[in-house]
Amino acid sequence: TSPLFKYRIRGRDAEKYLSGMLARDIRKCRPGQAQYTVWCDDAGWVLEDGVVLRMSDDDFLLTTARPNMAYFSDHTDSMSVEVEDESNAFGALALQGPYAREILSQIAPDMPEIGYFHLAPAKIGDAAVTVSRTGYTGDLGYEIWVEADDAVAVWDRLFEVASPYGVIPAGQNALLMTRVEAGLILIDIDFESARY
Repeated sequence: TSPLFKYRIRGRDAEKYLSGMLARDIRKCRPGQAQYTVWCDDAGWVLEDGVVLRMSDDDFLLTTARPNMAYFSDHTDSMSVEVEDESNAFGALALQGPYAREILSQIAPDMPEIGYFHLAPAKIGDAAVTVSRTGYTGDLGYEIWVEADDAVAVWDRLFEVASPYGVIPAGQNALLMTRVEAGLILIDIDFESARY
């Protein structure tokens, strides 16, 4: 999940700004929740899709498969909002499958149970992380959002606990198969961006 582009959108007008930028109503997404959405050009044609994590009232993290920084930063107008490209600041590890909850409870024992498309802060070892119950598969899954400097340590801890369960690293081809099985869409395969 780390290759996704990640945009931090924050400020007093962040919710108002995203309400005008995203097709879904971000006002219905409470802090601690996530939302799948798309954004469109002025004629209503889809530009791209992504997931937005609502970290707090005025702090959001939006993921995209293609670069969209210019598009989002060009539309802030006079609002009190900042859009920052934090693509290299975070690693994101996807833990998916029937043992995901059991493994996660061992590596982040203080993390509360979270519902589908919800998120919560947690600690894995010494690393502060955000865990979201999201993923690009149809199975039970979580994504672990971790600062880049702590990503290797979190990876090592995850596989220390997960290996006895038969968990193995999976690459892009495996991910693309699971998303087909789950009926999840992919840009340039299932839809084309109106931008190109």
